[in-house]
Amino acid sequence: MKGLLILALAFTTSSVFAKDINLSGLTAKAVYDSLSIEKLQPFFDGGMGKMYVNIGSIVCDKNVDKELMTCLFKTEGGLNDAEVLLSSNEDYIAVGIIRMALSEATGAEIQTSAVSKKLVIKSLSCHTAGYSHVLDSIEIETRYECKITI
Repeated sequence: MKGLLILALAFTTSSVFAKDINLSGLTAKAVYDSLSIEKLQPFFDGGMGKMYVNIGSIVCDKNVDKELMTCLFKTEGGLNDAEVLLSSNEDYIAVGIIRMALSEATGAEIQTSAVSKKLVIKSLSCHTAGYSHVLDSIEIETRYECKITI
């Protein structure tokens, strides 16, 4: 009974504090483009002039004492379970651009100590429509939209 109460409280607490951020235009394009690297391709899908990126969770850390930035990307429970860790040791430019784009778009990065910062995203879903079809019709323009839950 006690375990059930703790589970219910944890679910309620996480649901109450979840916040959805909807992005469009150049801000959404900046987030989408920052994620468009080869190592993150397991999270991408597309077809019929649309491209999608769906990531279950993202945790980014920056620690100046260790001289290290990392971002961990995970998706679980679907057809395409994936986990990718980017580190400044191997992917210095990419991890810096991704962390900054997500931090600027969400405003959710927090300083955890005098030497470290952390950014936690519960889910991210972006799509672009019109991809490869902008020359089919004068009305078609490429559009970017993202939904981020923090």
